[in-house]
Amino acid sequence: VGATINDGQGLGTITNDDSATLSIDDVTLAEGNAGATVYTFTVSIDGGLTSASDITFQYDTADGSATLADSDYTAVVAGAGTITAGNASTTITVDVTGDTIVEPDEDFFVNLSNPVGATINDGLGLGTITNDDVATLSIDDVTQAEGNAGPTVFTFTVSIDGGVTSASDITFQYDTADGSA
Repeated sequence: VGATINDGQGLGTITNDDSATLSIDDVTLAEGNAGATVYTFTVSIDGGLTSASDITFQYDTADGSATLADSDYTAVVAGAGTITAGNASTTITVDVTGDTIVEPDEDFFVNLSNPVGATINDGLGLGTITNDDVATLSIDDVTQAEGNAGPTVFTFTVSIDGGVTSASDITFQYDTADGSA
């Protein structure tokens, strides 16, 4: 009323003030005695946020005390991951090789890099391989003739049961005790 409209539409722009940051969790599992145990790492957008578009990243594994040379786990080089639009997370799997070697717990790393659509908050996942092998010892029995003069050496063998081997020294104490002799 009393004027004409030159520009009759105002534009309201909602500026996004949320930035997506990514984090990877840590995984601890027993290694098993054979085959592969799957370690599943979760890469998630911090705060439970979801993204309107895909977020991509790369990942690699790296030795800690667990090593590729010892075949403790299967390496991933230049892996690619995606958190798809509308989701808050995705997973990465790494195969850990089971064995029957008594050894300390070991670890390896999953490293995130090169994110597109987000930044990295915690880009280092720790995989802890819990040793589940226990060494039990046995001593054998020895039967032999005593001989007619001087000492006769009886050699007893102490062994780890079940064909298990040890990555470190195993020590024990021993003594003799009277039987009928």
